[in-house]
Amino acid sequence: MKIYSFLNYKGGVGKTTLLVNIAACLANKLNSKGQPNRILVVDSDSQASASKYILGIEYWDFFINKEKSLPTLGDHFAEYIREGTMVKPESYIRPEPDSPNPIFGYLTRFGKEWIGRKNPEQFQWTNLHLIPAGLNMIDVDMGLQDLLQSNPGGPKPFSIMSEILSPLKSLYDYILIDCPPNFFYFTQNSIYFSDSIVIPFKPDLLSTSGVLDLMLLLKNYEIKMNKKFHIKAVIPTLHDNRVSLYKQKIEELGGSLRELHKRKIIGDMLKGGFLHSIGLQNAASIQYLQNLGRPAMDLKTNDKVRIQLEAIASHFMEK
Repeated sequence: MKIYSFLNYKGGVGKTTLLVNIAACLANKLNSKGQPNRILVVDSDSQASASKYILGIEYWDFFINKEKSLPTLGDHFAEYIREGTMVKPESYIRPEPDSPNPIFGYLTRFGKEWIGRKNPEQFQWTNLHLIPAGLNMIDVDMGLQDLLQSNPGGPKPFSIMSEILSPLKSLYDYILIDCPPNFFYFTQNSIYFSDSIVIPFKPDLLSTSGVLDLMLLLKNYEIKMNKKFHIKAVIPTLHDNRVSLYKQKIEELGGSLRELHKRKIIGDMLKGGFLHSIGLQNAASIQYLQNLGRPAMDLKTNDKVRIQLEAIASHFMEK
């Protein structure tokens, strides 16, 4: 199984859109046993964009903010520090028998029931699960050091996710983590738990230079965490491949990454990784589906957005 963190400390680069749709693509591909891949999405960003996309804002708000019956990743962190409790599958979001599936279900509440549009028969999403995020994670992140100090001999601040989620690894083929656009504790935990890091970027001046800064920062954290990081992919998003400026920025970044690798400035962090030449281009269709809480797998197989996502997902399945 593989664990990927999607990371960029610059917001607005299409990171969450890419992650959610890659998760949907992988969930509809077969693993080595000929079964649909089992996918777990972990939302470690307090903005909860991945959770809202997958569940719909109404469902997320009701169970996370109003009823508070679904624990967030922050709740799991706090509970582990206090009681040493691991995350159990029954505590996070997955399909329930005789209930509408909230995963891409676009559910609306009528009285005490949730009603949703019926998923196409070929996309039931029973093998795609979610550990959601919530606003309470801001307090957990800010208070994490204090929580740990109240429990001497406890885990390192960046290793809690590894402790609480490691028992779940045998249940999934892929775990995809949506990181917040910062380097606080939830991001540190995410990259420490991961096998590889995926860096989405918008091919403009600020975002491309930010990719290089991010890699240098990761190199510093290798020393702090005593862990070697691996970049699985650097993927351009939210662009039009027909615009020469975007193509130029992608090519420039590729040259800079090759130079970093050649000069060993970031060690072997990029070894075996790739810069996707096209990535996920900006398209009205994916924005429309996102507003409906639906993934790009709804698009026709010859749609360019779906083709791009299928191509990227195939790279993730390469050994």
